[in-house]
Amino acid sequence: MLPKNGMNIATWGLETLRVTVFVVDPSIIETMWWEKLISEPPETRVARPKEGIHRDEGAFQHGKLVLNIAPLRIDWLYTVDVDTPEQELLSIESFSKVEHPFYKLMNEWLRICPPIKRLAFGAILFQPVSSREEGYTRISNYLPYIQLDPIGTSDFLYQVNRPRVSSIIQTLSINRLSKWSVVQLQRLHFELNLEGKVSSVPYESLHACRLELDMNTSQNVTIPLAKEKIFPLFNELITLGKEIATEGDLK
Repeated sequence: MLPKNGMNIATWGLETLRVTVFVVDPSIIETMWWEKLISEPPETRVARPKEGIHRDEGAFQHGKLVLNIAPLRIDWLYTVDVDTPEQELLSIESFSKVEHPFYKLMNEWLRICPPIKRLAFGAILFQPVSSREEGYTRISNYLPYIQLDPIGTSDFLYQVNRPRVSSIIQTLSINRLSKWSVVQLQRLHFELNLEGKVSSVPYESLHACRLELDMNTSQNVTIPLAKEKIFPLFNELITLGKEIATEGDLK
């Protein structure tokens, strides 16, 4: 029986973690951060200097690490490696891990990144369920302001932003965006016939509750965030995301 105020955070499997920053001055963005932070070189690198585009990818922990650099925006992602066979429900591990190596890596990077005006923390989470009906029943526990009919409902998607004033910078608003859905995933088995043609055969259907989190600072800020405030602000964004994953759609 699920508690009405939410479930244990350990029930959420992790597909993606993301840290995004918007820089003040794109002219001082560099492209060698991977080498400064990671002991191994990236497995793949794409660089288009004229467009200000740079992308590094490589193995990290149980998944894949990605660095995307654009003229004004920088993204770090820790995500499932889709090339890994038999990855269970596209889940790397549990979201409840308190001191994740990705968080440590991002704290190191935030010490050397250029001045930023916005900071964001995002995650994509899954809870496996046996059916669509069970998924709607379970996700209802997280959505106190929504009434769902588990039997007569389909294609449900609920997105809401509940801004909150930062406890680190009292003049700063934090957007607390969450997107809730129940999804069906299809696993495919690929076969090679005698003629050399590849065909796909579905062999397993999986259902899951899906939660997308995006905790981000206000877009109205145009001056750099104070350097000494960035680290506690980053931890605050993580805490707010975990609060939603544990307690649901809180005002």
